[in-house]
Amino acid sequence: PATWLQRLAMGINAIYGMVVFGMLFNVISTKLSMNN
Repeated sequence: PATWLQRLAMGINAIYGMVVFGMLFNVISTKLSMNN
């Protein structure tokens, strides 16, 4: 069974992953638009 600490860590990891993925997607899309 997961403790509240593990649940908190999972939530932070999910949010951090979404933020990092969004930043990477932003950089890639801007580079693609600059190439065109």
